[in-house]
Amino acid sequence: MSTERVIVQAGIAEALVTAVKCFAASLTSGDVYGDGQVQLGALFTHSAAENVVNMISEAQSDGAQLILGDLRREGGVLQPHLVANVKPGMRLWDRESFGPGTKAVLLL
Repeated sequence: MSTERVIVQAGIAEALVTAVKCFAASLTSGDVYGDGQVQLGALFTHSAAENVVNMISEAQSDGAQLILGDLRREGGVLQPHLVANVKPGMRLWDRESFGPGTKAVLLL
């Protein structure tokens, strides 16, 4: 599952980001067929995973903040990522990433 966009009212932004980060950090990515403890499997192709990493990197370059995740991938497997301050005009906002991540616009 990938929640693509969350728009957050400033008064609850910090609490929500903390809760989402805590939950997402507890998820394990990998071989869902070989390991019963894994909750997130690989993306459809290695290039799809690379595309997600590129979209997040571009957003960071344009001012978005990486809250969770390390931009590393193993083939098609990515750990969950949480990216804040993503804005319209950034590819990460404008397009579906189809990856394990959430982009949040924090209304401060």
